[in-house]
Amino acid sequence: MKMNIYVMRHGERGYGADYSLSQRGINQVEQTAEILGSLGVGSTHPGLVLASPVPRTRETGEILATRLNIPLVECRELELWGLNGGYMHKLTLRIIDLAQRYDKHIEEDSNIIAVTHQPLIDENVRDENGDHVKAQYAKLYRLPLDEFDQNLLNDASQEFAS
Repeated sequence: MKMNIYVMRHGERGYGADYSLSQRGINQVEQTAEILGSLGVGSTHPGLVLASPVPRTRETGEILATRLNIPLVECRELELWGLNGGYMHKLTLRIIDLAQRYDKHIEEDSNIIAVTHQPLIDENVRDENGDHVKAQYAKLYRLPLDEFDQNLLNDASQEFAS
C-alpha cells in the first residue's frame, strides 16, 4: 500500500456570521467520508486529517475524523497560505511536512487529508489535462505521489524548515 495525499475543499457553507457548514454541506462531507471509508481509510489504512481552523473547514475535518476514526489536527497553515500557483509537487511536500510536524508516525501507507479553501486548491491542483481545477465543495483531489519514498519525507522537512 502506498501513501495517499488528498486535498479537499470544505463542504458548502451556510450564511451565518461565521460561515459554518450548511446542512447540505454536512451531507456532502458525510458522503465524502463514506467514499474514504470504502477505500479503507481509518479501518485498514491509518489516516490523519489536517484542517484549517476556519469554522467551515474545521467542521469538515471533524466530520471526516469522527466518521473515519482518525485524528484531526487544526493547521493554521492551511487557511489561505500562498504557494504562488500551479505547484502540485510543492503542495504535496507542504502537506507531508505539516503531517510530520503534528504526527511523527507518518508511514508509507498513511492517508493524509488536508481540508482547506478553494483558492489554495484552484491555484495548485491540476486535472489530468494539466489545467487548473475549480474546487468543488467536499470533493477530494488526490495529489500525485507515484510511490512512497523516504526521501520525499526528508525533502518535505528540508523544504519548509524554519
